[in-house]
Amino acid sequence: MDPLEQFIRNNKEELKHKLDNKDALWDAINKDIAPRKQAVVRKLDWKKWAVAASLFLAIGTGFFWLNSTNSGTNIAVHQKPLEVMEIDAHYQKLVNARVMQVKNSASLSAQQKKEIINYLQNLENESLELEKELESNINNVQIIQAIINNYRERLDIMEKLLNRSADQNTNKHERNISI
Repeated sequence: MDPLEQFIRNNKEELKHKLDNKDALWDAINKDIAPRKQAVVRKLDWKKWAVAASLFLAIGTGFFWLNSTNSGTNIAVHQKPLEVMEIDAHYQKLVNARVMQVKNSASLSAQQKKEIINYLQNLENESLELEKELESNINNVQIIQAIINNYRERLDIMEKLLNRSADQNTNKHERNISI
């Protein structure tokens, strides 16, 4: 048997009596219960917060500006437009492939290869100068066009030299056959 049930059976007679003064009992209970404190609503002084946020924004912007001007080329490299980076990657890949063809060409002498590579290096240096100029004036279309023309000139020179050397090899091969 449950201890509560046993207590109720043992004290059945004592529990049957009626309360005489129910209202007095409830009043005593209500006095014991602590009254609830209402939450204090504080009004925010939005003007002070607006001034603080403005100061924080101004200081943060100033810090970023000073940091970006002091670091120079580190930020400028990352600020290069996506189109310029894509153009650069595309033409650099084509130029590297042609340079490998020139270096591996059997019809060009070592002296000719050296002269071609030196000329291409000069064009590469001009391209680097144009890219430095582009960093200071990112949206200059003329500089971007000059970089593209530089890449095209390098590709054109290497293509003409490779075609000329291929034609010379073909002519030598035809002379050997006709003899």
